[in-house]
Amino acid sequence: MLILLIFDFDKDCTIYQSLFWICCFGLVLYSFILLISRLLNLAEFNDNVRDTISYCNKLNKSIKTEYLTHFVVCVLLLFSKNFILFLSLAPLVAWHCYKYYKHHHYVDPIELYHSLKEHRKDGIISLIVLSLVLVWLIIKGTICNVNLLLYKNQ
Repeated sequence: MLILLIFDFDKDCTIYQSLFWICCFGLVLYSFILLISRLLNLAEFNDNVRDTISYCNKLNKSIKTEYLTHFVVCVLLLFSKNFILFLSLAPLVAWHCYKYYKHHHYVDPIELYHSLKEHRKDGIISLIVLSLVLVWLIIKGTICNVNLLLYKNQ
């Protein structure tokens, strides 16, 4: 019964809901790829420390884009009444909003060595949360698309 409640096996999946799941999946996947590239860049920074200013500028742009995609997905989930996904992503978005408001998201070339561990920790936590949301979106979107295909002709 719990599985039926969580995954909502209904026949009322419309083409708009299917497109919604595809858009959310694309945004979360884009954010996931940005996050992985940020973590790889942080790991690469230990080996190559020559050009810290351009490295930090590139990293700051990707962080802002990642925060924006998290916020957009969270708002889409809230307006579409997907409260379980919204509640799983909302603490991460709240943390990102706090960091953005306090300017802790900004990677300073001078303080990079001191804040490298904190940026990695935040990235790994975000990666875990986004992995769970991505798996949930795959399951929910697949169920919606299968229901749309199965019950379309009935």
